[in-house]
Amino acid sequence: MIATLNSSDRTEILLESYIRTAVELGEITPAMEAQIKKFAERGNLSDRNQRLLQILHDALQDGCIQRVTHRSPLDRV
Repeated sequence: MIATLNSSDRTEILLESYIRTAVELGEITPAMEAQIKKFAERGNLSDRNQRLLQILHDALQDGCIQRVTHRSPLDRV
């Protein structure tokens, strides 16, 4: 039997993946942050993922995770 993931399972997995990546790298891109925000706004997250969101929020507040800004190569000139 092949197990399939439903939409909320995929959301939970992706959300955790984005948060773990941000924590491991110490930075978060605007696209990742926007997607995480979308998942959070949908609600219906597990207690575990709500805790992960709080960890991410705290890490951003404490400066442990930096927001990456896109810069043009011309900015260096």
